Amino acid sequence: MPLEEEEKTRLERLLSRLDGRGYKGYKFLQGKSFRVKFFTLTFTRIQEDPFAPPSMVEVLLKAEEHGFPRKFLEREAATPFSDFLARQLYEECKRHRRKMGTGNGGFLGVPKPSPCILQRSCVETCNGNIVARIYVGLPARGRRILGKAAGILLLETLPKVVEASLTRRHVDMASLERHVELFLDQEFLRGELKKRGLVAFIADGSILPRESSYSVRPMATAKPFRSPPSLSVVFRLPSGRIIAGMGVPEGVTVITGGGYHGKTTLLRAIQEGVYNHVEGDGREFVVTRRSAVKIRSEDGRIVRCVDISPFISELPSKVDTSTFTTEEASGTTSAAAWLCEALELGAEVILIDEDTIATNFLTQDDKMRILIKKEPVKPLSSLLREIYERLGVSFIIAAGSSSELLAAADTIILMEEYTPRDITEQAKQLVRKKVTGWLFSPPAARRLWKLPSIERVKIRNKMLVINRTVNLDLSSLEQLVEEQQLKTIAAALKWISSSCEGLTLKEVAERIDDALSEGFGKLFRRVVPPDCSYVRGFEVVFALNHLRMASMKIAL
Repeated sequence: MPLEEEEKTRLERLLSRLDGRGYKGYKFLQGKSFRVKFFTLTFTRIQEDPFAPPSMVEVLLKAEEHGFPRKFLEREAATPFSDFLARQLYEECKRHRRKMGTGNGGFLGVPKPSPCILQRSCVETCNGNIVARIYVGLPARGRRILGKAAGILLLETLPKVVEASLTRRHVDMASLERHVELFLDQEFLRGELKKRGLVAFIADGSILPRESSYSVRPMATAKPFRSPPSLSVVFRLPSGRIIAGMGVPEGVTVITGGGYHGKTTLLRAIQEGVYNHVEGDGREFVVTRRSAVKIRSEDGRIVRCVDISPFISELPSKVDTSTFTTEEASGTTSAAAWLCEALELGAEVILIDEDTIATNFLTQDDKMRILIKKEPVKPLSSLLREIYERLGVSFIIAAGSSSELLAAADTIILMEEYTPRDITEQAKQLVRKKVTGWLFSPPAARRLWKLPSIERVKIRNKMLVINRTVNLDLSSLEQLVEEQQLKTIAAALKWISSSCEGLTLKEVAERIDDALSEGFGKLFRRVVPPDCSYVRGFEVVFALNHLRMASMKIAL
């Protein structure tokens, strides 16, 4: 008997023997591997009962079993290749799963991907092999094992799913080639931005609005984006395609316009441009430098030893703002903390929407400046030029109510009915440069001083519940694009608690980026779950900054 048949028969017999036993009998499968048809199946986690979250299995396909050319499994192509397969796997699991018995019995699935092309734990490549991780609901009636149903699920249905989604003979190779090519074009374009002195690019024809605030699909009736002639740039991509669109230059850019005319929509597209997008999303060629960070005010957040003195000093309470700590920040102090934390990590571009930031942190008009003699807050509008000229950090600000920002801007874009116009020269005639005499000193860097061991993290919406007692709200991290990134942040925080004390926060972010460049295995002590996706070290450290358990000190 061939080895594959022998292994299949061994699993079949085992499941048959378990039939009718108590559900905990499935625990016998934990950690065991079986050869099933053309792949190796490993049971990495077994659920406690039929109503618990489904079990997890790993499917390993070697090069000769999946049949894909090696060019897809290496270097830059590996991310779009595995992302494409993850999308196929999601669809095939959804198509083939059938309810079996009670609870989650018969479930097969991986998380639904967002329109962003990301590294995903449900499908990874390793040394020419493909590793897929899938949730499987092991069948039962009540709390008694349905062995024959489990045999059908694991030996018939699962192989159909794997074959249809993870093998060359059943995958649409033309669609795969386009998916990879699109990703590589976007990566090339992002790499060209700095060479051209740009921080972002929005291609002509892009569809920026979404169907609704709850939808990721492009709005069918939206007006296609068109660049103003003065900001238009052209790129020739590796695929041979030539695209034109609006280049956002380095420096200070203000996006202005009336309400509901598209300034926030444009900014949101730019903030998500740190990731690549799938064909049909409408934002395939909205590309932003990878280190762009969206900041905001956040009433009530904690702040740990942040040097906000470049923006806020000489408080009446005599609090030292060079090592500012509070359990409940105001809108102004939280905005200053966000910006200083972003600069500390090496952000090259800062994104701001006036709707979500404290007004007095952003600007202060002339009349109020005359009236208020003792003002500890230096408004950002008065420091924008100094920050850009000293640190080379650019700003893109969506604002419709302050001429102070226009005075500091290099580029001013007016959005009217979702159409951009370059009004820089016209606007500059209305405002005059103001010299404040304020100098900008970069905020001091910090070290992670202490972080108690993190053993258990549960996810509830955008909240992480840590060690059952600490709630970490991550709803303010606006550049997260899918729930799977929260699972990665949770794993990263656990990893940091055991290996990163004493490092500067910038070093922590770099460690996370380096770890994820090698896959998800480094962040997990044992089993890698199917529901993680790539997240930047920036977001992980911003989560750390919001964590009450963490202690920081100024790096000397």
